[in-house]
Amino acid sequence: MRVVIADDVRLLREGIASLVRDQGIEVVAQASTADELLAAVEEHDAHAGMAAAQLVRGLDPLVGPRRRHADVHDRHVGLVLVDRTE
Repeated sequence: MRVVIADDVRLLREGIASLVRDQGIEVVAQASTADELLAAVEEHDAHAGMAAAQLVRGLDPLVGPRRRHADVHDRHVGLVLVDRTE
């Protein structure tokens, strides 16, 4: 499985990526914004994205790929949201 990790805090993003890799999952990219997440998922043909909830609140994860490729109708990407509480 190929995943993209997204968080606006680099230290958290790298820590999550390390934990995910330790579980045998391939981290193909990291992103710090929702737009970077969508671009990386598309560029690396990732199966899933893991993101901080506040980073992608209100985002439809299929908007980016479908807008760029009108012929993509059954491209589904899982989006795992992680909520950081202060």
